[in-house]
Amino acid sequence: MVTATSGSAACQIDGTTVHLAFGIQPSVRNSDAVGKGDVLVANAYQDAQRSWRWQRVKIFVMDEVSMLGGALLYKTDEALRRLRASTTSFGGIHVVPFTGNFFLFGPLVILQEQVRAGGEPLLKRLLRKLRNFQQDSSDIALINSRVLKDGKIPYDKHVRVITPLNQHQWDLNTQEVMMWAKRMGRKVSVFLSTHEWTKERPSEDEMMRVFEQGDDKDCPIPAIFVYADGMPVIVNENLYLGLRVVNGSVLRAAGIVPDRQHQPVRANIDVPDTEDSGADMVSEMGVNINFGSPSAIILESKSTAKLSFPGIPPGTVTVCPSGTAMRAWICDDGLQSTVKEPNKQ
Repeated sequence: MVTATSGSAACQIDGTTVHLAFGIQPSVRNSDAVGKGDVLVANAYQDAQRSWRWQRVKIFVMDEVSMLGGALLYKTDEALRRLRASTTSFGGIHVVPFTGNFFLFGPLVILQEQVRAGGEPLLKRLLRKLRNFQQDSSDIALINSRVLKDGKIPYDKHVRVITPLNQHQWDLNTQEVMMWAKRMGRKVSVFLSTHEWTKERPSEDEMMRVFEQGDDKDCPIPAIFVYADGMPVIVNENLYLGLRVVNGSVLRAAGIVPDRQHQPVRANIDVPDTEDSGADMVSEMGVNINFGSPSAIILESKSTAKLSFPGIPPGTVTVCPSGTAMRAWICDDGLQSTVKEPNKQ
């Protein structure tokens, strides 16, 4: 059994992740579970399958051990003992940890000067002044001069943005799809999530608040998904390890499998102009609004080029919708909602 501690590393060696091999959850989130009884039955069935498989494994290979923590190593040992019904360390199996990647780290060097910003004299000078508490109003003016106006982010230059919150990432991604599609002349489809409410019908204001739900740690699936053919897509979880569709993979949207229950409605929205004309200019753009999630999204990349599955174009894979349950809201009328969201990518 060949494994690695991350999805990207597992793809490079045609293996699987340690978490998937043993059914270890990467993180525990305090959220409501849907169908707890069914989940327990499914977990028991999967454990029986894993036990049967691990009884036949002779050697266990673990790559990228520089990313292996003590907690995961302990869980691995615990899982092997349980799955192989053994009290011996790691269930008595031969474990081969690849430690070679430790040699990638060279000798430790204490830097005496700012190296990372060496190619940017202004940034280098600013960092030096901040380090020595010598900043003044001119430095504030310099920083403010580099702040991009809303709607003026140069997405066509493949800019990369570091955001403190997932909500900011969701806002920027939504805007980027609109701007990119407008520039490329592509059709935009907006998919609204399908919601199921556990109690009486909510008010219009409460429903609007649900659709403002973005991507955050408590709800990793946003309420609105904006799509355009050809847009770049970054996968944020390990979906198909064997097909190299893993966390961090960059693919291209090649199409949508529509849900025929939800007919699109054509609407016009205001989108900021891409040209920086010195004024906040907007123009109308037509979009298709779908009151429900798509049946699937079709993705393609170099790693999927040689694949072929019935029913979809050659060289592509599909990603299907997912659902999540939100915690009960504490509202004036005690309304509780359960929300099913459309997408994870």
